[in-house]
Amino acid sequence: MAADLYRLIPPPPLRINESAHLMAAAGLLHDVGKVAEPSGRSVLDTISDLESQVCPASSYTGGRRTHRHALHTADVLERLNTKCDWGGLNYHKLFRIASYHHNPSSGELAEELLCKADRLASGLDRQHNELSDQAVTGLDSVFMHLRIRGQQGSDVYLEDRAVQIPPSELCFNDKFMPGTRGTLDSYRDACKRVTDRFEEVLTGKYLDPRSFVESLFSISSRLFVNLPSSRRRQENPDISLHDHARAVAAIAGCLGAMPQNDVTDGLRMPGRYRFINYEIGGIQRFVFRHIPPIDGAGARTKGRAKLLRARSFYVSLLSALIGRRILDTTGLPITNLILEAGGHGVLLIPDTDDVLDKVYEAEKYIRHWIDSELLGTIRLRLTVGEPLGDNVFSQTCFGLALRSISEAAASSELNCYRSCWSSSDSCWHSDDAAWLGSTYGLPVDDPEFDRMMVKLGQQLPRCKYIGIQQSDACTSGSHLTIVGYNITLSEQIPECSRYYALNLPSQLNIPYLVISNYIPIATEEDVRTASNADRCEDDFDIVSGAPLPLDFLAQRSRDPDTNACYRFPMLAALKADVDNLGYLMAYGFTPQGDRTVTNRATLGRIAAMSRSLDLFFRGYLDTQIRNSYRNVYSVFSGGDDLFLIGPWFDMVQLADSINDWLHTYTVHNPAITLSAGIVFAKPRTPISSLAEQAEASLTLAKDGGRNKIVVMGLPLSWAQLKKALSLHRIMRRAATVNDHQLRATKSLVYRCLRYADMAINCTTDECRLSDLKWRSQLNYDLARNLPIHSSESVSDDDKELHRHLININETDAGVLRVAASLTLYSLRGDDDGKTTKLSPTQ
Repeated sequence: MAADLYRLIPPPPLRINESAHLMAAAGLLHDVGKVAEPSGRSVLDTISDLESQVCPASSYTGGRRTHRHALHTADVLERLNTKCDWGGLNYHKLFRIASYHHNPSSGELAEELLCKADRLASGLDRQHNELSDQAVTGLDSVFMHLRIRGQQGSDVYLEDRAVQIPPSELCFNDKFMPGTRGTLDSYRDACKRVTDRFEEVLTGKYLDPRSFVESLFSISSRLFVNLPSSRRRQENPDISLHDHARAVAAIAGCLGAMPQNDVTDGLRMPGRYRFINYEIGGIQRFVFRHIPPIDGAGARTKGRAKLLRARSFYVSLLSALIGRRILDTTGLPITNLILEAGGHGVLLIPDTDDVLDKVYEAEKYIRHWIDSELLGTIRLRLTVGEPLGDNVFSQTCFGLALRSISEAAASSELNCYRSCWSSSDSCWHSDDAAWLGSTYGLPVDDPEFDRMMVKLGQQLPRCKYIGIQQSDACTSGSHLTIVGYNITLSEQIPECSRYYALNLPSQLNIPYLVISNYIPIATEEDVRTASNADRCEDDFDIVSGAPLPLDFLAQRSRDPDTNACYRFPMLAALKADVDNLGYLMAYGFTPQGDRTVTNRATLGRIAAMSRSLDLFFRGYLDTQIRNSYRNVYSVFSGGDDLFLIGPWFDMVQLADSINDWLHTYTVHNPAITLSAGIVFAKPRTPISSLAEQAEASLTLAKDGGRNKIVVMGLPLSWAQLKKALSLHRIMRRAATVNDHQLRATKSLVYRCLRYADMAINCTTDECRLSDLKWRSQLNYDLARNLPIHSSESVSDDDKELHRHLININETDAGVLRVAASLTLYSLRGDDDGKTTKLSPTQ
């Protein structure tokens, strides 16, 4: 096969720019004193003698020494000196660069460059004085001050809601969500715990500067992500110490990699930078692709779960490794991947000939690898931006610069194939997005690739770590290889020199990748439940410890009141994403929604917003599904969007929960909204078809004004979805109560469905005269069949249902239709006994 030619081309060699890594490490460490100082710990005597050298004196403060946190940074580093080998970096240089960043010694270029990077990362808007009182008690949410033009911002929430991010280690439980504003004492205690923990985990030996910086980055992202970088109340401390430190490290890494032969003053050295924007397309096509003969039969009935999990994981890992391949080729540290979420990444690189040559070398290899291994299914869009100067980091320019590179990338054509792979009897047909020929043309259609995906799906439930090693040109296709890296999956820490934990490991210094890929795993109770069930469909195998088949999950929708499983088997797919995210990234931090000024759009703030949303979808949401909706497949979740498959009614409830969680996380800022689409289908419906229908529903929600969810083709506001769920529960209770004579029946629910359709027609051009009678017919029906003033016994359920239905208006016609449809689905099979009889899992 022509694609085999790629194995003759070795991946580009790995490089480590030691100067860039030294500056990045100093950037990650420079403000650790902002945690140590509030803890109240005294500095070592040898360090206190450095106060006049480390802490600057300013005329703005009457000659008083300021920025004492730099002295505490020096103290922390000195305490760590004998416990850490710093990855081979020169400790004395690292100590001086990190500690002297506010008062660099004249002529010490590296110290001056970090001082410059610190100022640039803050948006060129540093205040001259530092208040002595520590008024800050924690981190404000970065979402508090986002605005959309013409919409009132959420600044008022700062005082009205008094919320704050809990100053805890990164986790995906309740502490992930904003909570009540803390006190100075609680903040001091948190800083003491974090300082002690930091000095405990940043110890041991590191293979090289790259492994040290990656470990340090991991520790920072776990310990400093919920602590503020600013300690001045009037500065609205909404940037975490981690996000500010990584921004400083990225800029400092660029400055450290630039030629410095003729530079005498680092503070005045002009910086030259470029953005690299990369994005992979065709993710949905790849994840749901099947070999034509199998898909032609209708659907793959066995192994669908394993393939879904494997292909989703594969494409998520591909996105992460594309950015790392560019960094490894240029020698830049991990901190220079400034944004990474949902198949999209942005890198900051120095604008030098050497680095650009390496970028193009990496790009050439990545494109060639994708063409050879994934031709026509995964497409790469990679754009190298125009040269930029120091002013790009100003608050008036940074958001617009990011928007510019994104627009340039969007206008470029997605690379999806190379014509050189065409031959006399086979070629790529772009109109049909297919390979036409007598043999397998697309590598992903080769049975060998399919077997590799199945094997990957089998390994993933037990996988906790992945090892990554540089591959050679002759790597066998039986190995999992992605953009020139050999991938090893294991339950224990692998023996290779470079590895990542999947999700958050217990050891803070282990680099990690948060990849949302939750899949329901069968328990012994699931096995017993399946064995005792009378199934009318083809049998499916349930094996303890293996992924649960989608056919089984289709029968696991539960009554929220009784926890019993509904009899009618059906799947649902949910697709959702955050509205206007591109606009918010570019213009969301503008005053009064003015698009001409972006005076809060700093690198640290935008990185914090992107990281926060990504962790919400990849980490927190995945954990909530695992704990509360265990029968749902997380096919894809990350960046700002998601695609989930699971039992039909559970998915409707989950959609409502996701919207609530997101609004809680974003402090109910009206600028942050979610659009979603849900579709229902029979268990054996091809997953690719289900995905296409969900995508169409999401598009309908977007076109309908956003901040909506489309259920059964009907756009509802999120408030209307809540009303529909509430009305459904009332309907179901009333229709299933048997201890009174006057009861709501299925026939009444069916008639409610007809009344809802009539009311919906009244809002369209297809309205008929008879449709206008829906309200009077509904009222007559209720008076005749569900009277609440009858002398006969009337249940509370009937009374409640009557009150709700009598108040339905034309605006809520969709609410009535969705509620009635959900009720009829939930009641289907209760009387005929033909559907599965599954007992609820305790």
